[in-house]
Amino acid sequence: MTDERYLSRRGDPVTSKIAAVEVAEEPSYEDKKVRALRILENNDGSTTKELEEFSGLGDGQIRKRISDLVKEGRVHNGEKRKCTITRRLAMTRWAGPAPSPPAPVGDQGQQFLFENREVD
Repeated sequence: MTDERYLSRRGDPVTSKIAAVEVAEEPSYEDKKVRALRILENNDGSTTKELEEFSGLGDGQIRKRISDLVKEGRVHNGEKRKCTITRRLAMTRWAGPAPSPPAPVGDQGQQFLFENREVD
């Protein structure tokens, strides 16, 4: 249990004191991101709405953390598909960095090789 004496001021209303205790007992921002990543790793290719449904967490908690993880490069967006929850087209999410695009193949790659050769 958190020590309530240091979470709010003496003159604060009781509602503020209750809220301070609740906030202090919540998982940290990093803990929330790790939890969201673990949920995604077990459900790769899901939409954020589906991830929230699997996790039982609402209020955008998974969506917000997944968005942060995308910005950090720890999660990447996949193809769009119909979400099983909303029945709308939605982006899928995948754990890990985005795959590298394939190397150029064919005439362009070969042409590059020949352009840089010296002719006898």
